[in-house]
Amino acid sequence: MLSLSTDLVPESQRFDYWRELVSNNLLSVSIDREARGPFFGSFQAQDIGSSWLWCVNSTSQYISRTGHRITRDRKNAILLNYLAEGNGSITQQGDCHNIVSGDFFVHDSSSVGDLWLIGDFKILTLSLSRVLADRYFARAQYACAAPLSISNSSAARVAADMLQSISRNCLQMESDHGEAMIESLVRIVALAYGLPSMNGSAASTGQSALLVRIRNYILAHLEDEDLCPKGIAAKHGISERYLSKLFAMQATTASRWIWTQRLEAARRALQSPQLTHRKISEIAYTFGFNDMSHFSFAFKKRFGCAPREFRARKTRTL
Repeated sequence: MLSLSTDLVPESQRFDYWRELVSNNLLSVSIDREARGPFFGSFQAQDIGSSWLWCVNSTSQYISRTGHRITRDRKNAILLNYLAEGNGSITQQGDCHNIVSGDFFVHDSSSVGDLWLIGDFKILTLSLSRVLADRYFARAQYACAAPLSISNSSAARVAADMLQSISRNCLQMESDHGEAMIESLVRIVALAYGLPSMNGSAASTGQSALLVRIRNYILAHLEDEDLCPKGIAAKHGISERYLSKLFAMQATTASRWIWTQRLEAARRALQSPQLTHRKISEIAYTFGFNDMSHFSFAFKKRFGCAPREFRARKTRTL
């Protein structure tokens, strides 16, 4: 296992040292930060079969994978990330989403993208060959940047527990056992995203890839007042009936999924320390809720407490 940190470096040199560590040992990226407060960083990297597992602990930073950086190391991997602690945002393939502790998200190393991590964080990353990723994700690029929360998926919770267990025990694993575990983990995450493996029919994998692209589109346009199944279907060149069929694969409807994601977006906004100045009604209206009574009822039904109480609890824990 490769294990490096900034602990033995003078504090004034730690950030510059960290930038070199990450780019030379993990992935060629540009890293910036707000010049406030002390900086620390550490990571462990372990190969598991054909994959690599990275565990990174550090503090607030902005990470960018530019075209120049892609050319510099020419890595062609799919990065499956799990944010164990912290929050921030991820941008890739034209989509930008907030991420919080307990979210999985996918990054394509061959495409430009940005990751903003706020405050202290811990992130576990599996660097997967494209062959392995595409075996279970069908078209992994369609899942890029879309967060998958353990709060919404039992499969995602299982995958998070499994990934953290692999991280703790990878040094004791035999090579072939580790490879099999990584493949099982990827399959579970794909299941949580709603994607069948490539062992399924060509039609089902094509439908899954389209569904992920549509869900990414919805997540990127939650603030649009006119977001509706009819417009979404037209945007993707399909009929409303076919759109309904795609969401029926997930035992839901397009309207219900939009509603659920708007509630989730409102939840993330209410717990964000950067948005404490915004009124609850403003946040509700931003994500398409025009009736505060209806919003409060739906929020309490889903999350177990009213929006005001939820925000107060989260504020006390900051």
